[in-house]
Amino acid sequence: LLHTREKRLAREALGKTGKELPQISCNRDALLGLPLAAYQMHAPAVELGFVEAGAFLHEQKIIWHRDIPYPPLVVGLASAFAILSNTAQTTAAKEKIAQWFWCVTLGELYGSSTESRLAKDVPQLVNWVRGIGPRPTSLDESLFQQDRLKTLRTRLSAAYKGMHALLMRHGCRDFITGRGVELMTFFNDKIDIHHIFPQRWCLDNNIAPAVFNSIVNKSPLFKRSNIAISGSAPSVYLARIEQEQGITSNKLDDILRSHLIDPAHLRNDDFKAFMAARTAALTSLIAVAMGKPVAEDHGSNEKETVRDDDVGEEDEMDETALQLAEQA
Repeated sequence: LLHTREKRLAREALGKTGKELPQISCNRDALLGLPLAAYQMHAPAVELGFVEAGAFLHEQKIIWHRDIPYPPLVVGLASAFAILSNTAQTTAAKEKIAQWFWCVTLGELYGSSTESRLAKDVPQLVNWVRGIGPRPTSLDESLFQQDRLKTLRTRLSAAYKGMHALLMRHGCRDFITGRGVELMTFFNDKIDIHHIFPQRWCLDNNIAPAVFNSIVNKSPLFKRSNIAISGSAPSVYLARIEQEQGITSNKLDDILRSHLIDPAHLRNDDFKAFMAARTAALTSLIAVAMGKPVAEDHGSNEKETVRDDDVGEEDEMDETALQLAEQA
C-alpha cells in the first residue's frame, strides 16, 4: 500500500491524471512486485504502524486476536499510522480513525473485496485526517440497521465482535467485581460474552434460541460472574450475587446500567421489556460510534447464516458454567 501510493503520488506530482496514474494496490501481484529497496525503506514505518494499530485496537477494547472484526483492518490501520506518523497521535486524528473503524466494522464493509477497499480507504483516511481531503466514502457507504441486532448471534459476524468491543469500550463492568475491562487483567479475568437471560431460563420459558441468542441478550462478563448466573432467572441470580458477594442492590443496579441494562427489567424477569429497551440503548451506542443515525429498515450489509440451533463458543461456555454451578 505504501509503495504503490508513493508511486502514484510521484506521477501526480508530474502532472499525470486519470489512466496515466498507477493504481494503489495491496493484492498478490503488488506484493510480489515490491522491490527490495522499497521494502527496506518502508519497513521501519510499517513496523511502528503495526505497533500503533495494536495500541489503537486496545483503546477500542479489542484485546484478543479472535475479537478483531476483520483481520485486513489491521493492515489498513497499520498503513494509515505508518503514513501519518505523529499526525495520528492527536485527539482529533484518533477520533476520525475510530469513526472510520467503527463504520466499516458495524457497517460490515470488509466481508469481501478487502484488497480493493483497503486500496481506496487508506489514502482517503490519511487525507481526511490531514485535512486535505473529504471524509472517506466508506463512512457514507456504511449502514447499520436496527433489526440487524436480532440476527447477530455468533463471532461469524464482524458486527457481533464489534458490539462485544463497543460495550467494553463504553465501560461495562463485571457483575461481581465491578471492574471494567483492562488490558493488564483481560486474560486473567477470562472475559467473554455471555447471556444475560440464561439459556436454560429462556428455554424453560419458551423463548426461541433465535431470539435469546442475539447480541441484545449478551454482554461481556468475567468467568466468575457467568458461573454465578448459572441457568437461573435474573431476579434469582441477582439476589444470589448480592447475598454471596455482599453487593448492595444500588451498586449492582449501577453495574447493570453500565451494560445498558435497565435493572427493573432483570429484577422483574421481564424478557420482552428488556429486549426492547436494550435494543434501543444499543442502537444509540452504535449511532455515536459511527457518527451517523442507525436505520430502522430491514436488511444488512453482510449476511450471517444462522439456524435456530446455532451455538457459538461463548454459548458452550455458558452451558459449562451452568454445569459447574449445579455441581457446586
